[in-house]
Amino acid sequence: MTDRQMAMAARILLHNVKQGPAPAADHVEYCGRGRSSVLGNPFTNQAHTRVLGAQVVGSREEAIAHHREWLREELRAKTKVYGRIQVLARQVAQGQTICLTCFCLPQRCHTETLREAVAWYAARDGMATADGRSVQSPSKP
Repeated sequence: MTDRQMAMAARILLHNVKQGPAPAADHVEYCGRGRSSVLGNPFTNQAHTRVLGAQVVGSREEAIAHHREWLREELRAKTKVYGRIQVLARQVAQGQTICLTCFCLPQRCHTETLREAVAWYAARDGMATADGRSVQSPSKP
């Protein structure tokens, strides 16, 4: 990650919904499976999952790796997932703090991959000033 991406990622909190209310943030985004979230991981290592369409894989690491590839394809194809990542990236680029919630933390979680994607787009599309305010990147000719 670049310094700018790390600055953006610092505004993206991760939280386990089982641990109570999310920390203070300008926006909280549920990223688990179900509840109409487009950001849920379609891969799981839990054979007993009851989520329709979830693909069972061998391990948590494998589920995260598959999610990373799946997310890349979703972003390339500019699907609903891309649209949601763009909304979150705009919020972060504007200096807001967001919180991505799931059920996995403190174990490895696909929200780590989502944070990377949001930070990348936020860093690309907006610049933060030293005091945390955001200004738009100059337009390209």
